Amino acid sequence: MARKFFVGGNFKMNGTISSVTEIVDNLNKAQLDSNVETVIAPPALYLLLVREHAKKEIGVAARTSMTSPTAPSPARSRSST
Repeated sequence: MARKFFVGGNFKMNGTISSVTEIVDNLNKAQLDSNVETVIAPPALYLLLVREHAKKEIGVAARTSMTSPTAPSPARSRSST
């Protein structure tokens, strides 16, 4: 099986509901090549919004930043109680 091309977009921590919705709407209207995996990674705040509005052919990824000791991480997101 041939490998698929991969195109990903990472929003970092940028965007508003309006701007994120506009990006998703533009992707939904685009003719995406079926041989290319398209994935977007919005800020965590917008994950549900993007997943609910993006076509099923568009992947939605969550991201984490492990570049500093104070950055969010899966270990720090667990309840300590």
